[in-house]
Amino acid sequence: MIKEKMDLKTLQECEYNILKELDSICKKNNLRYSLCGGTLLGAVRHKGFIPWDDDIDVVMPRKDYLELLNIKELLPERYKLITPYNSDETIYPYGKLCDMDTELIEDPVGKKIRSHVYIDIFPLDGMPATMKQQIHHLNSARFRTKMFYRIKIAKYKKNLKLGIIKSVLNICLCIIDKIVPTDILIKWVDKKVVKYDFDKCKFVASIDGYGEREIMQKDVYNFNSKIMFCNDEFSCIEKTDYYLTKMYGDYMKIPPKEQQIVHDNEAYYIK
Repeated sequence: MIKEKMDLKTLQECEYNILKELDSICKKNNLRYSLCGGTLLGAVRHKGFIPWDDDIDVVMPRKDYLELLNIKELLPERYKLITPYNSDETIYPYGKLCDMDTELIEDPVGKKIRSHVYIDIFPLDGMPATMKQQIHHLNSARFRTKMFYRIKIAKYKKNLKLGIIKSVLNICLCIIDKIVPTDILIKWVDKKVVKYDFDKCKFVASIDGYGEREIMQKDVYNFNSKIMFCNDEFSCIEKTDYYLTKMYGDYMKIPPKEQQIVHDNEAYYIK
């Protein structure tokens, strides 16, 4: 086996190819999705990746997200949709479409989380009607998604210097991870997260996003628009200006150099 290290540009190209594969399978199966977060910001402001960014994010209504999980076998052999429903190794409560001919080491000098180059797929869920109810539901749902993450990542922290209290807590989380199957954990998460149907609610949110600023009226997520990202058109929500302003404020302003953060990852092609 030969490993060839990727630079930032090569990593972006690899992720871009994964996005094109997702776009293709969504078109063939009439699944709704949109670029989101920094990926959508990059599409609007830079017509592609934010120059220092090294990931791609998309959102899908929960119904479409679950349908995608059921048709994952239609993907080419090189790509695999990894979720808590089909993998005990994932540490995230949402989906990642991965290029299996790659290796990704997240936090290489710390936890050394090994996976594959991926794009993130975040499900969108409904929210209750009033702001007070929304904040309560979002916080209680995010508690469960964060607990899932903390339980699954605990094994990567075994060799880190955490201090006595944190070390004891981490041992407890490792024990939970060992004795509670992943499918049971994600069912516990879903019992809270999927309480409100995306298509029946006036307000929606990505639970694993940026907190309260993710809560928006559903008409923001009209999936009939397209946007250029690099060399191709991809599905996009209609009210991009409203979405990006709520998420980032003056989103067309380039942040100062010290805020242009690249994730601490190492990526390789495997030959």
